[in-house]
Amino acid sequence: MMPAGRTRPVASLPFVLSCLLLSLLVLPSRAGAPPVKVLLTGHLELTVGDAVDPEARVYRTEGGVPRVLVESDQLPGPVLVLAGEKKARLLPADAVGPVEGDPDARAVDANAPPLEEASIAVQRGKVRFTLAGKTLVLGPGEPMLGDQSPEALLARMPEYRRNAAKYVPARGDLALLRRVEGQVEVLVLFGTWCPHCERFVPRLIRVVRELGEVPGLSFRFVGLTGEIEKDELARKYGVQGVPTAIVLRDGKVVGKIYGAAWEHPEAALTTILFGDAAAGA
Repeated sequence: MMPAGRTRPVASLPFVLSCLLLSLLVLPSRAGAPPVKVLLTGHLELTVGDAVDPEARVYRTEGGVPRVLVESDQLPGPVLVLAGEKKARLLPADAVGPVEGDPDARAVDANAPPLEEASIAVQRGKVRFTLAGKTLVLGPGEPMLGDQSPEALLARMPEYRRNAAKYVPARGDLALLRRVEGQVEVLVLFGTWCPHCERFVPRLIRVVRELGEVPGLSFRFVGLTGEIEKDELARKYGVQGVPTAIVLRDGKVVGKIYGAAWEHPEAALTTILFGDAAAGA
């Protein structure tokens, strides 16, 4: 569980990518292992030559021996980046297949004979290699900055989409929020590079989607860089870590959601807006 205080920003390189790149240098892969499941990620992007491929799909394992799968129309087949071996392999198409019931997942036969293999180099937080006559770079995607709609976040960040789908808001709190009085704005400051934001902000997005249109109640999601102290909104509201939600009623701050309160953001919000009445929700 996240500590009760505000979370400090992590390094500018996304946390999950930092762990992955370090693992690429030190962890061995196992011969004879069964096909592995990889999940679509919004944290990594593929550069082909000098340009980012916006249509490339990048997947990674969760736990265990790190592997990254890349699918791109600019490549003759899927590419698997293997931990420990410091190799990138161009695989035949039939080495990768869907996972039933999970559109974000792919099953990869890591032991399939590669069509081509190349050594990788990790430089300045990016994985570089050459396959099919092309220079390829796997690195962190740009953070989503400024005002972002829930729909844009869910579309760009598969991790947000999966975490939002898993969360079930309390019906009593939703019922209270539909009765809110006055003009209430919930200003959410977050970073797509932040692991705590990835876990908790999707919960509030699920709340927003469950609520639908509520007169007088609005939500604003603003993405920040890792340099929170330089952000104008963060300075204005005294925010030192993310995720933090500032709750304003009729333009005045009436409360904030941070730390452990993110476990159930709808409960935190009703407590701020309804006080003792929220306890019986």
